[in-house]
Amino acid sequence: MEADFSPDGKRIAWIPSAPEPECDTVEKIMSFDRETKVATCDKIYVADLADMDNPLKISLAISSGAKPQLFENIGSKYYVYWSNDNRHIYLQSRGVQWAPELLFAMDLGSENPGLVWLENLPALGQDSQVLGGKPSGLVGFSPDGRIGLLKVNTWEDTKETALIDMENMQVLNYILGDLNQDGISALHWLP
Repeated sequence: MEADFSPDGKRIAWIPSAPEPECDTVEKIMSFDRETKVATCDKIYVADLADMDNPLKISLAISSGAKPQLFENIGSKYYVYWSNDNRHIYLQSRGVQWAPELLFAMDLGSENPGLVWLENLPALGQDSQVLGGKPSGLVGFSPDGRIGLLKVNTWEDTKETALIDMENMQVLNYILGDLNQDGISALHWLP
């Protein structure tokens, strides 16, 4: 199970490892086409810690905008991140040979929150050549949520950390380039 607590410590988001009741047997799963399977079987739960028995269940199907190729192959294999505003959840697919790492956003403040592909995020997406890199990983956000920290693995097997403008999906700067980034397990912003 992949889970993350909201920065304010009031909510948790998780992708359950147990199947939804509609998908708890091979026969049921095989009765769906791929798109219906994602909409029915793959969900993220969001709950207030004070009310864990009544989570909001949100489909991991694309709710609006573009859909990446091979999206249905991702299933529920995501890393879960909260933005610092406690309103947005980012889901990063783990990436496999037939489906590269991708980043999606979910706005919990909207009336019908759903998954939206952030197709223009540098170094994550179907064209990870933007930064000349292999699939990379989101590791955090600035306190205001406007800047993302993205660990970039380049084709030369070096690593860098990029500051990404989350609104415009542009690289602002590279940082920590002279450090051994294999030894960096987490990055944190100081308020």
